[in-house]
Amino acid sequence: MISDGDRSPKKILVISHSYYPLNEARAYRWTEISGEWVRQGHEVDVVCGKTSDSKELEEVEGVTVYRAYNPMAKLRPTNHHKATHSEKSSEKKVITGIKTCIKKVWKFFRWPDSECLWVFSAVKKVRALLREKKYDAVVSVSLPFSSHIVWKLAKIGISYSPVWICDIGDPFSIMKDTPLNNYRIYRRLNHIAEKNIVNSASAVTVTNPKITEEYLNIFQLDKSSVICIPPMLSINFDHLEGGKENNGMDTVKLRYFGALYKNIRDPSYLLEFLSKLKVNMRGVDIEMSFYGELEDCIDIINKYKMSGQEWVSANGHVARDQIPSMMVDADILINIGNRTSFQLPSKIVEYVASGKKILHVSLIEDDSVVKLLGDYPYFCNIHEKNEVDVNDINRVREFILNDDPVDQEIISNYSKPFLSSEISKQYIELINNKS
Repeated sequence: MISDGDRSPKKILVISHSYYPLNEARAYRWTEISGEWVRQGHEVDVVCGKTSDSKELEEVEGVTVYRAYNPMAKLRPTNHHKATHSEKSSEKKVITGIKTCIKKVWKFFRWPDSECLWVFSAVKKVRALLREKKYDAVVSVSLPFSSHIVWKLAKIGISYSPVWICDIGDPFSIMKDTPLNNYRIYRRLNHIAEKNIVNSASAVTVTNPKITEEYLNIFQLDKSSVICIPPMLSINFDHLEGGKENNGMDTVKLRYFGALYKNIRDPSYLLEFLSKLKVNMRGVDIEMSFYGELEDCIDIINKYKMSGQEWVSANGHVARDQIPSMMVDADILINIGNRTSFQLPSKIVEYVASGKKILHVSLIEDDSVVKLLGDYPYFCNIHEKNEVDVNDINRVREFILNDDPVDQEIISNYSKPFLSSEISKQYIELINNKS
C-alpha cells in the first residue's frame, strides 16, 4: 500500500524520448500525466526527442519541454546541385543503396536501441538542467531503453539523489520475439544493463502485473520496489454519441486499431474465424477494417482481399484526433492479444471507454487482456485453435447480434481507474512514499 507521504508541490524531471507531438503510446501517456501534474501544482520539465517539425524549447500545457536532437538525422543524404532527370534516377539508386547498407549495418551493431545516439544530446540537456535546478524526482520512461541510460549517465557527479522512478512500458532484455537490438550478440549485455538500471532506481513502475512477476524473478527485486500502475485512458469520448443498437442492421462494422506483428500479434486466426462467421450471421453482413501500423502483416490481409473477400480492408495510419469518432462509429471493436504475457496494449482501456463491445482473440493461455477484462460484460474472448470451433462461432454471433444497450454507468466505473487524474495520482503517491 502506497502511503500519502509529503503533499507539498514537487519539482519533477521526465526523461522520455517519446512525447508530444509524437503519435505513440508513451507520448500520449506522459504528455497527459505531465500536464495533469502541472494542474495539481507541481513543476514539471521534460527532456525528449526532437522531431523535424517540433521546437527545441516550448511550453506544453504548463510543462517546459526540452527537445534533444538525434544525430542519426544527419545521415540522411541531400543533393547540393540541381540534377538532370537521368542524374536524379542514377543518384536515387546509389543513395537508396547506400541508405539500405547503412541501415543494415546500423541495425546490426546499435545498442541498446534505435535511439541510442539521442543519449548524448539528451545527457547534455539534463546536465544543464541539473546545474540550474534541484529536482525532487526524476522519471525515465521506456521504450526506448535509452531514456534510462540518459539519467544513469547524467546523474553522475550530482550532489543529491532525487527519487528515481524507472517507468517501463515494455521490458528490454526479455523481449526475445521483438528484440530492440541484435539479440544474438547483445543478449547478455541487455540483461546486465537492465538489471543495473532497475536495481539502481528508487522504484520500477510497469503497466502489467505479469511484468512485475518477471522482474521479481529475473532481477531479484524487492516486492515493494516494483509497482503496477495500469494503462491510461488518453482519449476523451464524452463529446461523442454513445453506442448504437445492432437491431435491424444489414452490416456490422468490426474495426481493429493498432499495430500488427507476425511474431507476436498477427491476424491470421482472426481472419480465418471471421470468414467462417460471415456465412453464419443470419443474413447480416460483416465488414472488417484494420487501422494502424500493418506493414508486417499486410500480406496476410491482402491474401483475403485478393481472393475476392472485399469485406476486409487495410487502411494504415489515421490521425489521432479521428480515432475517437471512428471507434464510436464501429459496432464491434477488435483486439488481438500478444504471444507474450507481459505486454498489455494501452488501447484496450480506450476500447472500454468508447462504450463499444470488444471481441478479443487470445493467442496464448496466459493472456494479459483477458486478465484485465475477464469480468467485463461487453467483452468476448476466443482462443486461437488449430481449427475454428463451431461453438465459438455461435457464441460470437450471439454476442455481436445481441442488441441490448450498454450500461453507461458500467462503462464509467470500468474506465475510472484508467483516467489520467487517477494514474498521475498513483505516481505522485509513489514519489512521496520514496522521498
